[in-house]
Amino acid sequence: MEEKLIQELVQTALSQLAKMGLSDATLKSYRTCAFYPIKKFYGDKENVHYENSLMIEMYHLYLMQHEQGVISKQTLNWRLRGINIINEIYDTGSFDWKVFSSKKKQELPGVYETIMTDFSNTLICCTKRKGIY
Repeated sequence: MEEKLIQELVQTALSQLAKMGLSDATLKSYRTCAFYPIKKFYGDKENVHYENSLMIEMYHLYLMQHEQGVISKQTLNWRLRGINIINEIYDTGSFDWKVFSSKKKQELPGVYETIMTDFSNTLICCTKRKGIY
């Protein structure tokens, strides 16, 4: 991919957030809590261009800092959100508003899925009989 300046990616992110109608206070929080740490990290590395390897390094650094109690869960969330937004803008040119989560949707074991389906069918049957459905 072409080289992109990290500063330009941050500006694109802030511009898109502003177009979404976020308040000035929320935009300031994104600027200071989500994107400033990225710019600082890149500055400390004396790099001005986006690099996936640096984003991965930063991601793991923040996870480790949280595990060690150096940063709070809220700070971790802001920083990871900033990384995810910048990554998406780099990859696609924009980002969609969403909750970034590393949690996977847990599915019910088969036996419980069957129980839930049978129960749901019973409810439907009962409401049809009573004329509610």
